[in-house]
Amino acid sequence: MGWRFCSLKTFPTLQREEFDCGEEEINNYLKNLVETADEAGFSRTFLMIVEPGEAKVCGFYTLSASTIPVKELPDEYKQPLPFPIPAILIGQFARSGVARARNKPHTFGRCLSSNLLAI
Repeated sequence: MGWRFCSLKTFPTLQREEFDCGEEEINNYLKNLVETADEAGFSRTFLMIVEPGEAKVCGFYTLSASTIPVKELPDEYKQPLPFPIPAILIGQFARSGVARARNKPHTFGRCLSSNLLAI
């Protein structure tokens, strides 16, 4: 079994209804709220889908633009910076229980994490 990554915008017909990571709040986000957040520009969602076969989501993460306020930095970094530091916030990060059961957990998680860090 292989997998690939795509954004929600490039593959809006993905089957998300069966996704279950074990956390109801995260499941609900993927099933009901992710399109609103993406369309509003609050975040971008990247989906891991199983290949070949049906387009089912087996993992996903969201990224948002953020900043780190200067006042939250250690003292040695505050002085030269008059502005907040740009950052990327990982808002959601989950894999389905079915995908975990079929794969070695460290392999699946490593692939999901590697894609996230490659962005």
